[in-house]
Amino acid sequence: MAIGQKRLALFQKLEHFYNMGVACLLHSSSLREILNSAICDPFLTVQTEENQIKSETEIDIACFKEIYSDSNFRVKEFRANMAKLNKINMLLVSKGCRNFILQKFMADVLISTAMSVKLECSSGTNRKRYHNSGRTIIHLFDLASKIGYISDILYLALYLYDKGRYRLALSVTELAKQRLTQGHVMYNGNVDQKMYSDVVCGKSPSTKLRKHWARDVTINVEFPYIDELKLEQKISWMNRIEIIKLPPLVTSHMLCVLCHFRQGNRPKYQESLADLRTLLICDKGLYVPLELRDISWQILGICQNVVGEFERALQSYIKSTEQIQRHKIKKASEIRIDEVYKQLGL
Repeated sequence: MAIGQKRLALFQKLEHFYNMGVACLLHSSSLREILNSAICDPFLTVQTEENQIKSETEIDIACFKEIYSDSNFRVKEFRANMAKLNKINMLLVSKGCRNFILQKFMADVLISTAMSVKLECSSGTNRKRYHNSGRTIIHLFDLASKIGYISDILYLALYLYDKGRYRLALSVTELAKQRLTQGHVMYNGNVDQKMYSDVVCGKSPSTKLRKHWARDVTINVEFPYIDELKLEQKISWMNRIEIIKLPPLVTSHMLCVLCHFRQGNRPKYQESLADLRTLLICDKGLYVPLELRDISWQILGICQNVVGEFERALQSYIKSTEQIQRHKIKKASEIRIDEVYKQLGL
């Protein structure tokens, strides 16, 4: 018999069992012996283990943590990113965008591609060639924010701030902050489960990813983001740390402080600075995870330093050195502490 005929016969057999439903189990001699006694016993009860049934919220939390584990952006691999983008695009088209995991990976590739284009533009030999690339970079970040996590829009805000477009960066940042502070938003698997169940459960995975899930802002230490973080990136790189993770709400407050300061809006940047300080003091891990408090206190110190609050900046840098050194930036804190002492004339 030919291989094709064997396959057909097997398929027909399996289809026959499928159409029979659960009764097909009776065709197994070992299972039939067990099932017959059960079927004939009118007093048999089967435990459903309802206490072990997982809610949709618990399933979403587990799913979030699983797909979030791979979110590192390979900045320099421009051609590889293009190849991945084309492949993912074909898969998304063929599946009608139903696979939200592919949607997440496509957002990753868009962010990574935008970064690699910006890195090419920072080279003196390539500036002329890529003089119109700013629109492309913005477009890529914008696309990523539309299909990725709600916090992915902050990559666009960081780019706009770096380019001196403070008003637009503020607009994007305020939108991100408004979304991030909604009680039903899941950040790194943390969420008010009742609110999440009331507002989010029942929606498609794609909608949950785009409108209700947030992740850290991932800073590749080799890539230039904003001048204010260059020292921390350099020190992390020296300590063989490839990425720095910023809590999205901390990133939002940081950008608000810096943008308002660059625009000369003193009341607004002081308000944003107070909001950031209050967040770090009062948060119990919902918005600022314990392992990210080193960089978070460092960011507060940087913002205080920029606006001229040197004594408070000194306290924040010292506070950063006392945290778990997830990013190994203690040397950066010490350098900044020395600079503050000089500014204070000490």
